[in-house]
Amino acid sequence: MEIIVIFLLLILITLVVFAVLKMTGSSEKKETLEAVLNAKFIDFSDRIRLTMDKTREEVEKSKDFLSKNALKTLEHITGMNEVVGSLVKQ
Repeated sequence: MEIIVIFLLLILITLVVFAVLKMTGSSEKKETLEAVLNAKFIDFSDRIRLTMDKTREEVEKSKDFLSKNALKTLEHITGMNEVVGSLVKQ
């Protein structure tokens, strides 16, 4: 996940550098470029936030799933302990 974020950030930086180099210097183009860049940065920030929220939700779901499986495993181990104990007594 972090690799994707870093990759998107590198693409965004590359686009910014390309746009700055391509810009001729007129104030109207600068304002347009700034508006476009601001929109891109806001969009990028929103996508990162959504990705992090989804990741957090998946971690919570995984934690709950693993906790349930751990409890089932402990129950099975306890049952096996009782069976082995009864076999040893016989």
